[in-house]
Amino acid sequence: MAQILKISIIDTETNELLDTEETTSISAPVLNYSGQDDKYQTIMASQLEFDLLVQNASNGKYLHLFTGNETRYKTILQDITDSENPVTLWQGFLLAENYSEPYQNSAFFVSFSAVDGLGLLKNKYLDDDFYSDKKNVVEIVTACLNLTGLSLPVSIAPAIENAVISLNVNEIAIDTSCYVDDDEKLTAYEILENLTVGHKLFQQNNQWYMVGFNRMSTIWLNLQNYTSVGVYINTEEYQRKNNIATFEATPTITMVPPQKTVVVEWEKNERSNILVEDIVYQKPEGGEDSIYTYALKYWQKVSTTVWTAEITTENMYGTSDYDVDNGDLIGLYDGASVLPTPNKKKFAEPFYVDIAEYITAANLETNYIELIDPVFLEGVYGEGLGFELNIEFKSWIDATADIDNVEAAFDNGDYDQVYFYSIELDGVEICSNKTSFSNNSFYDYDLSIVTETAGTYIKGSLSIDNVPVINDGFLNVKLHPPVGDDATLHLHKTVFTELELNFTSEDTETITKERAINYTTLVEETIFHGDAKTGLTTRKFLVDDSVAFSGVTINVDAQETQISATNYTHTTSVDLPDYNRWVYNITDDEHYLLKQNYNNLYSKLSDVYVAIPIFNLEEDTATQKKITIYSSDSTFLTTSHTIWITSEATTKTYDDITYVYDKWNRYGETEQIKFIEAYARILNDIAPTPLLKIEGVLFGLHWPLDLLEFNYVNPANYQFANLALNLSTGNTDAVIIAATTTNITDYE
Repeated sequence: MAQILKISIIDTETNELLDTEETTSISAPVLNYSGQDDKYQTIMASQLEFDLLVQNASNGKYLHLFTGNETRYKTILQDITDSENPVTLWQGFLLAENYSEPYQNSAFFVSFSAVDGLGLLKNKYLDDDFYSDKKNVVEIVTACLNLTGLSLPVSIAPAIENAVISLNVNEIAIDTSCYVDDDEKLTAYEILENLTVGHKLFQQNNQWYMVGFNRMSTIWLNLQNYTSVGVYINTEEYQRKNNIATFEATPTITMVPPQKTVVVEWEKNERSNILVEDIVYQKPEGGEDSIYTYALKYWQKVSTTVWTAEITTENMYGTSDYDVDNGDLIGLYDGASVLPTPNKKKFAEPFYVDIAEYITAANLETNYIELIDPVFLEGVYGEGLGFELNIEFKSWIDATADIDNVEAAFDNGDYDQVYFYSIELDGVEICSNKTSFSNNSFYDYDLSIVTETAGTYIKGSLSIDNVPVINDGFLNVKLHPPVGDDATLHLHKTVFTELELNFTSEDTETITKERAINYTTLVEETIFHGDAKTGLTTRKFLVDDSVAFSGVTINVDAQETQISATNYTHTTSVDLPDYNRWVYNITDDEHYLLKQNYNNLYSKLSDVYVAIPIFNLEEDTATQKKITIYSSDSTFLTTSHTIWITSEATTKTYDDITYVYDKWNRYGETEQIKFIEAYARILNDIAPTPLLKIEGVLFGLHWPLDLLEFNYVNPANYQFANLALNLSTGNTDAVIIAATTTNITDYE
């Protein structure tokens, strides 16, 4: 039985149903879906074109439908074949600011266009709170879609899922501040484009569908259903229509080659400084009617002895007391919190992290300040991931001290083993000048003594170009009080004026998947969102706060890495009588590798490992590192041996949700890969071989979610790339393309 379709127009201001029982021209109405001739389009907007007949040559009969309001006249397409149970197929709004008719004295048609509003989102923006905080993906998508004026439910068949924990799409979140750059907001359309990567978005059956590229070939879809405001309803198994394709006339058949190379780039937009900008610089808390407090903002104190840590002025003492009514907060700082006097601000700038008093060397490991919130970093050895470290401090000499004696003590090296720091990853030192790590110039501060009008101080500075991060973990910084006593050092306070850990990795992540096939085709894509466990980019996918995570335990395989130690010197040992001594030069990275979590050093000859029980890691200079190996056997090492660093197999438990952030899989595949790689693989998977593309007019009305079976050489299913439904003739002018998805493995 033929379908009976009806177009209704409703004035949303008056809720009045307008008369549309008119005759249309033979070429209309037509529902167009703006697709493209391949499988890679994301947003498929739709537009209904129809004509209304003016039989009495009346001028301006439909002139009242001309409006500047994009959501004034709702247009509804219904199937009323069963008049008792009409089915809404599509909704939109008359295109605003658009009306024309001929000036003639006979019957004529007035043409109208109604759109689903997706294209209009290019000039629309979300409310301000959608550019400032953490929201789940479905909440953001539905907020964008609702700006079309249509409050329709959404069904989602995701292309990519988290590989560690089962997450619905509404349990994946975004820090929406990423949609603002230099106070310029992304439009709702741009946000939709970013969130629908790898998916096709369209309206059908009076709702929105968001279906993964790699799901468009399957008859059964596991759909997550949501309300128009993003509330989860249920998950259902949905069977798509799969009819036989019958063409009205001879269709055109072409071949589409598979992609030889897929290149996907993610612009991470990471901040360079791992730590917050004001990590050592901070203004005191307080105000007109309260005492100013000088507590540290980002640091916590761990201590077993008495010493102080607070913020204080950079100089020995603060500036003068100023009368300030409306200006900057400046004033007197005398080392204690004071009540402001009327019209005066007791506030001196700049204020920095200050550590005062002393500890002994025996108390070094139990006295320090550390970050309240360590920063998670993901490490990959050999891929350039690391950070530059810069620290500066001023350690002021007490004004009562004899400066000549202080300078003599400085020249004598009395201040060399006073100032200590450490950078740790999950509690393991990866950079430090403590004796437990190293006691040499490469990691140590460059010290000098400076005398100015304000006083004398020991200036400390440290700059290391690249500290590689080999393993994932939480990075912590520890700063220790001076080691010594007042009788020797005469220190008043030590002020840290700079602490920077600048990321040295690339801001852009790129993956290239090249197949071993005889084609030259190339597709290049740029994505806005990706995955990262660090907190350095707001463009990464997060897990929504509503998700409970109890941790995960994984097996860590044994690892082995050959180091570049080939040239060495061989002598007898002075320190260890009866022992031979081999000295190998190594690289910076290998030095860090040994210092982090590789516990064992082996020599290898003819695939036989022999443990090296005694070795020291040393540095001659800031640019020359070495391993010194000891053995009572003079033939223990020869030029034929290679040196290896190994770690044993173990298990590791991750209690922090960030562990899952960079582990994804294509729907239906068992894997743990990064999001960018999953997307790149999908672009190859959906075109595994040359694809048949057929263009022609099909009998019947077909929709974007439908599949069609067509027999050319062999029967196969096809999906829609482009289509226009002629509602008068009951035909569909379409471009269909072979619906297939295969896990591609033939990469070079």
